[in-house]
Parts: sequence; structure tokens; C-alpha cells
Amino acid sequence: MTKLTHVIKRDGSIVPFTPERITNAIYRAAVAVGGRDRAASEALAAQVIAQLEATTPEGEIPNIEQIQDMVEKVLIENGHAKVAKAYILYREERARQREKRTDRDRMPSGNIPWPKLWQTLDWACSHNVHTTALLNEAIRHDRLHEIVTAAEAAYHEDVENAANMILDRRDEVRMVLVTGPSSSGKTTTTIKIGEHLAEFGFKLITLNIDHYFYDLDMHPKDEFGDYDFETPQALNMKLINQNLTDLFEGREVRIPYYDFKTGKSVPEHTPMKLGKQDIVRVLK
Repeated sequence: MTKLTHVIKRDGSIVPFTPERITNAIYRAAVAVGGRDRAASEALAAQVIAQLEATTPEGEIPNIEQIQDMVEKVLIENGHAKVAKAYILYREERARQREKRTDRDRMPSGNIPWPKLWQTLDWACSHNVHTTALLNEAIRHDRLHEIVTAAEAAYHEDVENAANMILDRRDEVRMVLVTGPSSSGKTTTTIKIGEHLAEFGFKLITLNIDHYFYDLDMHPKDEFGDYDFETPQALNMKLINQNLTDLFEGREVRIPYYDFKTGKSVPEHTPMKLGKQDIVRVLK
């Protein structure tokens, strides 16, 4: 039981001290360089806490920067230079992100699909449903069927355009990525694209990235101690790359199966091989 009870955040607020966050931070850095020894991370975190207790004057509360400095010190002292480097790089990246937050309102993000947002807003304005009030008014005037029909027509046009873009590059496209949050229509969109491609003799073969998760006991956690299923470090990227390479070179592979109920991966579970007219659909 540590005598440290609280920590000072960067904004000056005082919050409860959570030792597991130190373990998670060390483990995440270890995973970044190929290590997955949770017990070692816990032992190193214990050393960090012990040194913090020894160096923090009675009655004082350590701040985040002091804790992170101590993590770097303990990692280096224990010969974990690569892990320390990954931790330092992660810490530096987080600092850069904090600095950029003040500019976000003035600087548009390169990750936002502005043309698509403009197209969607333009469609909504042209159908006079660009606010909740206008949509409710349209529903009250029995225009819902009209709006849904128009929206579905626009969606099908987008799907057809996507399929045609694939067909235009049929001699070079071997893989299609379908991404998006839960309930965003990934499966429906993929089915419809697949139906369009099938008219020209092509077939989408699904490779579900979720099956490449590491076992739960090797899984990285976020800063709150929850299992992080969004970070690439939770996935066996080496195996994904190897399987894709083998598939594109005409070899059969056996895809793992991840059981979410048990948190375990079953290796070499499902056979998969590409035909000449097959395109890999990577689902995430």
C-alpha cells in the first residue's frame, strides 16, 4: 500500500493517485518495442512508486511531470533503454498534442474529409432538412418517405461510384479498406460494393482485422486501465502483414480466430486463398 494518495495534474487540479496507470504506461511503451511482460511492468512500476515515496517530502503531492521523470529514470536504470525511448517519444507526442489544442479552432484538420462534409451539407440544404427543426417540420408534413428515398438514392450513387473506382483500377487493386465506427454501415456498404463488383466477375474476400487481436493478458490498456481495442499495438501487425503478403503472392494462409468471450486467439483457424478475380476486403 503506497503512502502517495494524490497527484497534481498539469491544470493544477488534484486527483487520486492510481498506481495502475504507471503500470499501464510502462506496459504500453514495452508493447511498442515488442515486449509483452505485464509482470515486469508491474515490478518496474513498483520501483517508480518506491522512489517517489522516498524522494517526495512529507506532506507534498507529486505532479505528473515528476512521476513521468521517475518512470524514465527507473526504466534506464534497469537497462530498458528501448522501452524508455518509446516512453519518451510517447510523452513528447502527447506534449505536442497539448500544444496544438489551442490552435484547433483556427486550423482545419487534415484528417477531416471536408469535401464529403460539404457534399452532405449541400444535400441537406437542397432538401431543406439541414436542421433538426426543418427535419421535424418535414416529418409533420408527411415528407419522411420522400427524404428517405432521396437519401437512399444518394447513398446508392456513392456506393456505385466507389465500386466503379475499384473497377477502373482492376489491374492493380488487390485490397479495399472499409473502416468506420460501430453501426456506420460498413457491412451493408461492403455487401453492396461486392454485388456491383460481382457483375464484372470480381469477388470481395473479407479479412476481419479483429481476429488478429493478441490474447487479453497481452493486451495494452489505456491511461484509465481499460483494454484498448483501438490501438494498433493490440493487433499482431506482423502476422497481418505476412498473411497479406502470402495471399497476394497466391499462397493459402490460415487466419487466426479471436474469441471475444474468452479473450483468447486461436491460431491458424480459417483457411483463406485468393483467386485471380478476388479482392481482399479488410474490415475494421
